[in-house]
Amino acid sequence: MDNSKVVLRFPLVLKNMFEEETGEDLQAAIKQTTRSEQIILSSDKLRVDARILKSFFDEATRSVEDVVLQACVEGRLSNSFGWRVFRVKDASTCNSKRIYKGNNRCSA
Repeated sequence: MDNSKVVLRFPLVLKNMFEEETGEDLQAAIKQTTRSEQIILSSDKLRVDARILKSFFDEATRSVEDVVLQACVEGRLSNSFGWRVFRVKDASTCNSKRIYKGNNRCSA
């Protein structure tokens, strides 16, 4: 299993703002979460499991994919980059509709 972590600079001012707003110690609050082993605050560094950090962008990524797919289907997007749109009969096979470059596509 991949144990990669991403290190982010976490400004002291954000820690202070959290503690002033909530009246809680940020370090203690993190330890109370279900993700406490995957998020570590040390000084001004926040170490986060890469999978958790990636999940922050899942919804936004899906939304962008949907907009681009809809534009392709409606013919509003130029196909100058060689993108192909494949419709999937059973969406559960690929999790969702996708756009694929070249010949790569989901196979049922």
